[in-house]
Amino acid sequence: MTIFRCIKKHTTKLMIISSLALVSFNSFAGYTQVSALITGYNECNYYLPNTESECVISVVDGTNGTQYLSNIIAKFDINDEDSSKSILDNSTYSEYDPYKDDVAEEDWAFSIPGNTEENKTGTWTFNKGVYKYPDIRFWVAKASNDFRLHWLIEDNSVNNSICDAGNEAADGANLNYACMNLAASVTSGDWVTPPNAQNGKNFGLSHITFFGGLCDKVAGCAGDSTTSVPEPASLAILALGLLGLGARRKLRIKTKISTNN
Repeated sequence: MTIFRCIKKHTTKLMIISSLALVSFNSFAGYTQVSALITGYNECNYYLPNTESECVISVVDGTNGTQYLSNIIAKFDINDEDSSKSILDNSTYSEYDPYKDDVAEEDWAFSIPGNTEENKTGTWTFNKGVYKYPDIRFWVAKASNDFRLHWLIEDNSVNNSICDAGNEAADGANLNYACMNLAASVTSGDWVTPPNAQNGKNFGLSHITFFGGLCDKVAGCAGDSTTSVPEPASLAILALGLLGLGARRKLRIKTKISTNN
């Protein structure tokens, strides 16, 4: 069973998440985004008192051992949910050891759809899409008393058979070591806030928190699992370009044939 753990000194107790629901979101190039809704908690309050700076994401593996998957890196607390300002202009930014010397507020960018209020959904980008230490693997969108955990997995038949990417009735289906351990290091991703159970509408974003830090500071974050994830707009432009090249090549072939005849 999956857990999140806010480490405290001199304690090894764990809190098991009791209320979970699965959701899934956009597919980026070569990746599928999966996530989970956790109700009744924020990401670091399973034990009180807790130390936010020591908050990590962990999961129990098949042998009942605890595997630590990500450390807390940075957090944006929204100051006014009703404000029309950007997240960078309407939030309090925090960063955490041991990453304070490696991350800064200006490393982050946020894109909100024009018709979206209260930052209920959007896209984040880290370091202008270029990988650097620390890597980002999980992010949390907190709203009201609930939060959604998001991560991206490589989009292939094996991974898709491990992670359930579309069945909200499968309570907690992705919150297991097999699926969460597939979390890729990425430079961008989407978020969606938790829904209001009374009316089905999403709550306004309270804060967004980023977790990761498992790549090597000296060697960097590049590797098989850290391929850059283009934004959807970039993919559309690339696709149109490829179609144009194909059409131009076809036209040249026809012209050559006509000339030869």
